[in-house]
Amino acid sequence: MRPTIMITVFCLMIATVTAQGANNDQVTQQAKTPASPPKYQLLRYQEDYSVLGDEPRVDWLDFLKHRSLGREDVRLTVGGQARVRYEMKSHEVFGSGRPGSDEYLLHRYRIHADLQYQDWLRVFVEGKFAYAEQRDRKGPLIFKDAADLQNAFVDITPWRDGKNKLVFRVGRQELLYGKQRLVSSFDWANVMRTFDGARVLLTLDEGDKGKWQIDGWWTRLVQINNDGWNDTDENTQFFGIYAAHKGPSKFGYDIYALGLSKDKRTSANGRMGTDSRMTFGARLWCKQFDPWDFEAEAAWQTGRFSGQADNAWMATVVAGYTFKDLFARPRLSVGYDYASGDDSPTDNHVSTFNQLFPLGHAYFGYIDLVGRQNIHAAHARIDFKPLKNTKVWMQFYSFWLDEKKDALYNAGGAPIRRDTTGSSGSYVGSEFDIVAKYQLDRHSSILAGYSHFWPGQFIEKTGPDRAIDFVYIQYQFTF
Repeated sequence: MRPTIMITVFCLMIATVTAQGANNDQVTQQAKTPASPPKYQLLRYQEDYSVLGDEPRVDWLDFLKHRSLGREDVRLTVGGQARVRYEMKSHEVFGSGRPGSDEYLLHRYRIHADLQYQDWLRVFVEGKFAYAEQRDRKGPLIFKDAADLQNAFVDITPWRDGKNKLVFRVGRQELLYGKQRLVSSFDWANVMRTFDGARVLLTLDEGDKGKWQIDGWWTRLVQINNDGWNDTDENTQFFGIYAAHKGPSKFGYDIYALGLSKDKRTSANGRMGTDSRMTFGARLWCKQFDPWDFEAEAAWQTGRFSGQADNAWMATVVAGYTFKDLFARPRLSVGYDYASGDDSPTDNHVSTFNQLFPLGHAYFGYIDLVGRQNIHAAHARIDFKPLKNTKVWMQFYSFWLDEKKDALYNAGGAPIRRDTTGSSGSYVGSEFDIVAKYQLDRHSSILAGYSHFWPGQFIEKTGPDRAIDFVYIQYQFTF
């Protein structure tokens, strides 16, 4: 049976069951205090609606959550999301390619069913439908996916002791770790990233000492087929261990080891071969050292690419200060990001950092011209809340190449400009972003933004150098 048909059947089944459940709630549970639902998560499978039990619901759509299917130990939750975004880019990629400017409409739809039996068996299925209207410029693949599966996995929990538990997960699943610098589901894209494989999730609650979440996995990337069925990329393996510790203190930290093996990869230097590397890293953060907050992360890569030794690294640091006594509670922050480049493309060593599977959109400007490879990036940012349910942030970036002979890589890791002589300098340019988000209610939000990129010397000497403008407005409904 096709997954879209399966999802439709799930929805019809739950509509019948929940309609009956809603009537029973109104008759038998009017005197009880309504339960508050959990917050929506980027990874929808992380939401736990068991807190609702069978109590009356606060939200009108919560009748779809944690419903009994004829017996108390079988529960079903249904959820979804609809999103539409208008985008306009002028002089995309500095005016290279045609058309130079483009405006289009992106819309996507997600629907999921979460079936749980007792506390040891779970099946989670999520379908996705993504479309691009009136986009004239070719590519990339992340704009369209007519109908496919975003998640489809089975969880088995063989051990549970209070808040401690061990879970085995097999199937298609999104991955997201830390601040998404290296591993992200890439929610900004119209077609989100996902993987096929197996994962082990261990939760250890140490009480007053905090909690550990330790995950280990082996997966293959799922390739996007715009008009057909997405399949596993047999040439790409992604595996690793990620441990995150959260405690009662003001600090938290992550440690990780990430493995990537990619066959038939072509580098920016034109070399083709197998890219096999390990990334070892750590992250430290503090959000409660009022009025200060800070974060630091660093990672080192080692391995081989097409027979060449690989040695690369990245680092980032961000510090912020919140003025809690001022109107709109502004937070000022500054940060610096570094990712190594290759100073000699013709030798037997590779020094360009591989950004793996990131959410680059959040860290190097919303125009997505810069990725975490061969780059120095300094930024300043201000966040404030001028009205209730309204957030506004502005940020300014300046970019320089780490190595002049290496390429400028975009948010997807593709090289877009290069001067192998190194004579074009290292200054790439600067970008300004302003974004506003208004939360209409629990389900609905509006996001709007504007970005401008000023080309620097490196861009001016390596091809078209038009300044870039990016405008977008988005509406999203989640249930």
